[in-house]
Amino acid sequence: MSEQKETMRALYTVLLTDGREICHGYNVSSDYEEACKFIDGMTKTLSDALMKRNPPTLFLHNPSILYNVDNVIGVRVDFIGPKKLEELTKRLNERAGFVKD
Repeated sequence: MSEQKETMRALYTVLLTDGREICHGYNVSSDYEEACKFIDGMTKTLSDALMKRNPPTLFLHNPSILYNVDNVIGVRVDFIGPKKLEELTKRLNERAGFVKD
């Protein structure tokens, strides 16, 4: 019998200048290394967009939306899943300087 990997849910909430908040959800493996790769990739994507590197847009899935970063004031990151991966939320928020609750 094969061992089934647990997954967690990464929630990226985009905070807009008009006060709206739009949540994007991603399934993430609970495997620490795989989760780190996913988070590092998302951190780079978000950081590059918010620092207005080329192109100065941000595209996120689930739902699929292309943002003009001039309308984005922040991104809140939350994880729903295994307790051991909570430290990833802290790492991401500290490293990227995203919105903290």
